[in-house]
Amino acid sequence: MSHSVEAVYAKAALIQEKALELHRERFKKQGEYNAFTCQVLIDDMRALALELANSSVNLDIDFAQTERYNNEYR
Repeated sequence: MSHSVEAVYAKAALIQEKALELHRERFKKQGEYNAFTCQVLIDDMRALALELANSSVNLDIDFAQTERYNNEYR
């Protein structure tokens, strides 16, 4: 599957968001962390990273041609 540059950026941003959530869950100041929640976040990040690793990037897709742009800005 081929992704636009915008789609790659969105997936990378989502991985970063989940990593921050994982860090916050694991290093809570009070109480114990939820190991199941941490594992779910790790699994989500791995799945997103594999999607990026196993797909190509179509540099010919313009930002205005992406589905996200068409749905949000038109």
